[in-house]
Amino acid sequence: VVGMKLIECFSQEKDTVVLTFYDGLNFKYIYFSAKPNASKIYLDQKFSRAKKNSIDLMPELMGDVLQSVELVPDDRIMYFSFINYTLIFHIYSGASANMFLCNKEFEIEYILNKKSPSQIGNYTSQATNLLPFSAFLGSEKLLAALSKCDLLLGNRYAVELLSRLGSSGGEILAEMTEIAKLDLLKSAESLINELVFAKKYFILESKDEPVFSLIKLAKYDNVIFESDSVSEAVKKAGILKIRHKIQKSLQSEATTALNREKTRLEKKISDCKYSIQSKERAELYNKIGVLLMSQPNLKEKIGEHIKLTDYSGEELIAKLNPKLTLLENSQIYFNKAKKTNADASVQADRILLYERRYNDILKLLDTYEKINSYNGWKQFHQLLVNKRIINKMKSEQKTPEEKFKKFDLGEGFLLYVGKNAANNDELTMKFAKPNDIWLHARGTSGSHAVLLMRHTEKAPKPILKKAAEITAYFSGARNAKYAPVCYTQKKNVRKPKGANPGAVVISREEVIMVEPKLDIQEEN
Repeated sequence: VVGMKLIECFSQEKDTVVLTFYDGLNFKYIYFSAKPNASKIYLDQKFSRAKKNSIDLMPELMGDVLQSVELVPDDRIMYFSFINYTLIFHIYSGASANMFLCNKEFEIEYILNKKSPSQIGNYTSQATNLLPFSAFLGSEKLLAALSKCDLLLGNRYAVELLSRLGSSGGEILAEMTEIAKLDLLKSAESLINELVFAKKYFILESKDEPVFSLIKLAKYDNVIFESDSVSEAVKKAGILKIRHKIQKSLQSEATTALNREKTRLEKKISDCKYSIQSKERAELYNKIGVLLMSQPNLKEKIGEHIKLTDYSGEELIAKLNPKLTLLENSQIYFNKAKKTNADASVQADRILLYERRYNDILKLLDTYEKINSYNGWKQFHQLLVNKRIINKMKSEQKTPEEKFKKFDLGEGFLLYVGKNAANNDELTMKFAKPNDIWLHARGTSGSHAVLLMRHTEKAPKPILKKAAEITAYFSGARNAKYAPVCYTQKKNVRKPKGANPGAVVISREEVIMVEPKLDIQEEN
């Protein structure tokens, strides 16, 4: 890409950026992710920009020509030097990954990941200073020393080195002989040369997630992808890690749903068996009813109990309703016998259905144990959805981030935007607190928006303006040059009884004129 002109820079995912370069004949794309524990940068020959939910970044850099690309020695920092600007990429793990746009004086003009530890004013190098292996003495264990020293092996290649040497890495450095240390360093040098001059790049199978490596590793038996291109391998590793995460989620949901359904059916079958056994009670109820009918004075009320003797001479005590006659009590027992018999008959039919479903669940659990691919899990999960074993998440179970659009306006202010009329009602009438700021484009249809005021009583004017711009963008006035947006505290908004979804009445309001625009990205 050196010598090519930057013609587009955009983001369509939080903490990611795509740089589009063109030389008059060819397009090339640099993709960078500053997502925690998923940072990466690679060159791509093709990239399709999404039609929705993408925003342009760093307009001042457009048209500038890339002069050089430099990797800071022994570190994960890259400099992309243009004629007028420099892009600096920190390709670290955790929250430290970031991208900085600096002018010629190395003043920071743009930061991609505003939540990560960042600098203000002039950029200063954050290169990592690692200690030499010889500095790790005393009680330091061998694996820890190799992982953290300036040999740059990290934990993964330190484990590989120790595996080749037949060591667990638990040895104490202070207890090692000088000869053993020298032999170790020679083996480390050999491994480092192998890594530096690697010409193929591998993705290895792991139970946790796919592992990107410059060489094959003893710890991982199965190579699931290899390439001569590092960019292709890095891109593929990212895709496979996302798939692995999705697959784990599908597995977890399937496991929970199948075991829940198995438990539910076991209880249903147990209940049915109990109801079927109640036929004996039905016979008793009917017997009491007959014996009551055999009493001499059926219109008599005799109290709460009666002693009866059946045809075999066996005595039994029957409970009565003291307010009713013997005739009326006998009818109650006949009705109970009839109902108990009917319930037993119904449960006898139901138990066949429940047992059939239970056997289906056992077969699905058996199938579950045999699935070993991403596509297999997707198909199995869809099968469980089709069989209604997995239900789609109900709205009330979703988090606000899943229900509404969410935007971080900076300074601790969050804006939530409704997605449809019914969703607007939930945002305004259930989610918003009385002192939150409610916004809506005036005189046109559009989403309700709520600016959270959890820690302050008043929003700064720039924050309020930004909230109004986004509110106008998600309204019928999106393409207008300027649009009026009304705002007020949520306690001044009410919904009349019987009003249509999304319709509200405002008791007091203020209006701000803004340009409808969306220049920050929706939070995921």
